[in-house]
Amino acid sequence: MDQNIESQIISAFLVTRKKERAKYELQNEKKRRHFIWEISGCSYYDEKYAQRILQPVSSYQTIYNLLKKNGAPDTCYVLCADKNFDGLTLPLDVALKHVVFNGPALISCNHGRWAYLEDGPTIGAANRYLLIRTPTLK
Repeated sequence: MDQNIESQIISAFLVTRKKERAKYELQNEKKRRHFIWEISGCSYYDEKYAQRILQPVSSYQTIYNLLKKNGAPDTCYVLCADKNFDGLTLPLDVALKHVVFNGPALISCNHGRWAYLEDGPTIGAANRYLLIRTPTLK
């Protein structure tokens, strides 16, 4: 786990009233899973920084192409429910292969500037968002 990156994510994308709680939960192994399952709920992330991805997603490649088109680096930081991937810096394609369709997950592409957020399992398509603190992406 990289507390510096996680702090940037919290500062950039979470509503003010949830920031301290999020820091506590991410640092507490027993509470970390709770935070990850709850982050996709609109009570955690600040909706003014969220752009819902409306295009159909048939594979992780759709999200990969969208992120790369907007300048995503080759590596990213992953917050996800799977302990084998959570808290790791991974190649973007590897992270997306694992988390697309397997949320909840937040992939930080440019820490504190923009990230990809996917809801947990649902009936039908999961909600997917770009969380953006920079000018509108393509």
